Amino acid sequence: MKKIIIILVITTCISLTGCFAVDNEFKSIRNITLKEYGRNFITDHEFALGSFELWLAEGIVSIAADDEMAEEILSSVSGVQIGIYKNKFHEDLPNKKLLKKIDNQMEKRGWKYIVKSYNGGEMAAVYINKDAEKMLRELYVISIDDEEMVIVQVLGDLEKVIEAAIREHGISWVRQEGYAVR
Repeated sequence: MKKIIIILVITTCISLTGCFAVDNEFKSIRNITLKEYGRNFITDHEFALGSFELWLAEGIVSIAADDEMAEEILSSVSGVQIGIYKNKFHEDLPNKKLLKKIDNQMEKRGWKYIVKSYNGGEMAAVYINKDAEKMLRELYVISIDDEEMVIVQVLGDLEKVIEAAIREHGISWVRQEGYAVR
């Protein structure tokens, strides 16, 4: 009987927290990005961390480190989905045209970039939802180079995450060659 209860509890935790498998929204973002890049990538890792796993991480951080900012950030995040995809051929470098195609596809899906960077075959972009109610509740980070592509979705109260980071590190922005850098 104890084994059945343990299996039931574990199954419930897994199904209610969203751990292990990424959701359909994440898969669709992954698929449009792979489509634009020519499907040269194979999945290395792809997983999601739900509220239960993040709660465990928050507990571990509170015990292992005296870092209130990390605890505050973890308590403000309700979910994370991560995909790491390896480039099979290492021959096609990302380019500005690819970044524009990804931007267009993300725009069609209701996302807008807030930061993007392209530098010598490496590109990265951060997207937030255009819906005002979801704007600071979820974001995507897409990073591509000749070896791998990484897609991360963060869900939660991102306004609190930003506040914690600013409180901890402050803001000191400098304009340099048309870009704001810290």
